[in-house]
Amino acid sequence: MDYLQVALTTKKNTAEEMSALLETAGALSVTIESANEEEIFDAAEPNDPAWTSQRLTALFDQHFDFTALTELLKTHPAANDVKLNSLPDQDWERNWLEQFQPIKISESLWVCPSWLDTPDPEANNLIIDPGLAFGTGTHQTTHLCLEYLSKLEPVSELVIDYGCGSGILGIAALKLGASEVIAIDVDPKALQATESNARINKVSTGLQAGYPDDLNRLLESRQSSLVIANILADTLIALRETLIRIVNAEGTLILSGVLEEQTERVVSAFSSEFDFTCDQRQEWMLLVGRKRSP
Repeated sequence: MDYLQVALTTKKNTAEEMSALLETAGALSVTIESANEEEIFDAAEPNDPAWTSQRLTALFDQHFDFTALTELLKTHPAANDVKLNSLPDQDWERNWLEQFQPIKISESLWVCPSWLDTPDPEANNLIIDPGLAFGTGTHQTTHLCLEYLSKLEPVSELVIDYGCGSGILGIAALKLGASEVIAIDVDPKALQATESNARINKVSTGLQAGYPDDLNRLLESRQSSLVIANILADTLIALRETLIRIVNAEGTLILSGVLEEQTERVVSAFSSEFDFTCDQRQEWMLLVGRKRSP
């Protein structure tokens, strides 16, 4: 079956309105990307792309009647550069699946999508499918965190994954020896993905997922010897007091999601309590802090 595609450019403050309009009109899907290759690497709310100019692309059934919709979009003040294209029939699902292949993190750790055989059945294989939540092992920050975890086996008795996304880091910690993981995120889709991925990887009994307000209840006055926060620079700094509090004396705090030029600012925010070493992949940094004894 062929498809019809509508693409338009709009501003950040009208993107949600335009996306809802396209979905209400009958779009099978709506995707959002930067309209001018603008890169945003700092604090943003979940599911709220921060590009100032956004390109929305909607996919419709080939039999959809575009007459009313195109007239509306041509006169809508928030819709710019409207384009209508016909897309030939393709095996969309197969093409999408072929984009994802097993990722080798180390000799003992792989990340694999569920529809492919694991390359090394004897290794620790994380079964993680791409979905709504961030974290499939392809991004440099996730890869750096996984590499570090794979060197620590066994990881720890209790690990905290703050900003868990898909849950990939907490699940990796459990597979590498942690007895318990507390996974925290503000996004309900992330918590759902984390719990689902934990079940798929058969480690759900060791994982508890919750919102930031649940952290104290889940910790039960404990601290962790290993806390991982793969978020973004400004968010890490805003979480400074919480992250310092939950790491025990001489424990380790792993910070990622930090660009090279943001390193000094992030390290400075935590330097009163931690001594840091750094690792780098392209423009992204992994900051490993060892908490000083009181």
